Amino acid sequence: CTGNKLLNCIFTKLESHKAIFLVGCIESIIDENNYDFDDALIQCSRKLTKLHIDWPQLSLCSHEVEGQKLLHNAGKITRKVAGDLEEVPFILVNGKRVEADEKLIMNDLTWWVCQNVSIKSVKEKCKNLKAQPQIKVDSSGYDKLSVGDNDDI
Repeated sequence: CTGNKLLNCIFTKLESHKAIFLVGCIESIIDENNYDFDDALIQCSRKLTKLHIDWPQLSLCSHEVEGQKLLHNAGKITRKVAGDLEEVPFILVNGKRVEADEKLIMNDLTWWVCQNVSIKSVKEKCKNLKAQPQIKVDSSGYDKLSVGDNDDI
């Protein structure tokens, strides 16, 4: 719930392009941070200095009643859009589920956004992104994300 509250705070308080890059950064390092969302938020805010992210405000939101209310509201929307879910997470883009791309989004949100969002400021930041991720299932049954030729992530 901590991460979901933080994500709801981010998308409520930041402009879309800032939220997308911040969430992409957090998702890319959260496993390494033992799911310490506050630490990931601080690291990414410092890494994305040009976005001028007020991380203390976002952290406070996620730990206070505001974050709980945002999460509750998101739950209502989820039930309205998806009914009873059989699996989570599931992803909505512009209010619609994007089942075909969910694994790509979860593995590389930044790449997916760069390929699918037409906001000029986002496209500018995406110019250096070249490799397309490919999802493969290895012999253990787990998904692997490959970028370029042979680099597994």
